[in-house]
Amino acid sequence: MTRIIIILNFFGFVFVLNSCKNASTGQQTDKNNPNNSILWEISGNGLEHKSHLYGTIHIQDKRVFQYGKTVEDILKNTSIIAVEIELDNIEPMAAIQATMMKDSTLDQLLSPEEYALLEEKYTEITGVSLATAQQLKPFFLSANIVQALVPKDFPVPLDMHFIQYGRKENKRVVGLETFTEQMNLVDMLSYSEQARMLLESLTDTVDIADMFDKLVSSYLNMETDSLVELTKDPSIPEKFMEVLLNKRNHIMAERVEPLLREGSVFCAVGAAHLFGEEGLIDLLEAKGYTLKPVLFSFENK
Repeated sequence: MTRIIIILNFFGFVFVLNSCKNASTGQQTDKNNPNNSILWEISGNGLEHKSHLYGTIHIQDKRVFQYGKTVEDILKNTSIIAVEIELDNIEPMAAIQATMMKDSTLDQLLSPEEYALLEEKYTEITGVSLATAQQLKPFFLSANIVQALVPKDFPVPLDMHFIQYGRKENKRVVGLETFTEQMNLVDMLSYSEQARMLLESLTDTVDIADMFDKLVSSYLNMETDSLVELTKDPSIPEKFMEVLLNKRNHIMAERVEPLLREGSVFCAVGAAHLFGEEGLIDLLEAKGYTLKPVLFSFENK
């Protein structure tokens, strides 16, 4: 199991892609709204150093790496880089075991007709036989399918890029969550629920590549209302979304706060974690910090 798969899934990326079709008919974003930024400055409440929140997207599309001088200068002056999970601390064998089903196989979760459809589509899309993935959790099969369908023209996902930058520049790199916590999130969905979502993605007539392009476009244009809409897919179990976003937001806010007292922090987490009533921006403001958007634009988008 590669680190890329782990990153893609921990944002719920597969399901966010599935909900892009809903966002296209949702609320229109006010492009003149100064709050439409994925970069926010954190100050006040006795802080000696300014810190920043940066909304990421867990992909390898080179366009999202062209964030320009504003972000580059902030990174240079940062002493701590905080990310969702510090991937260097993941034991490879533990990661492999965590992606596998226990006491169940795919052919036990699906009817013969459903399995035949999955086998045909999975091999067609990924170029790999489904026979090699009999015990893989359906969630990660979904990730494999998405990976095969979306562009990967940069060596690593955006979050790993920031981790590598921090290591190279001898900055402190901190994970706000643990590997176990994130794997427990996946396990909130039963194998049957994961299989249902997987099958729905295969039978959906919407083009995943087109949905991906809409997602990236919303991100590059910092259409924050559209990014929030992406999380509102009624087909996703409510309990899962509550933990995927809201509960994790509270955990990350609690864990980043002590870091803010220690130095200048560049906190890079999935963009969907920033916004909404229980997003990191509002949660940190409720703790007494001042947050204001920092305006910038991507180059050559």
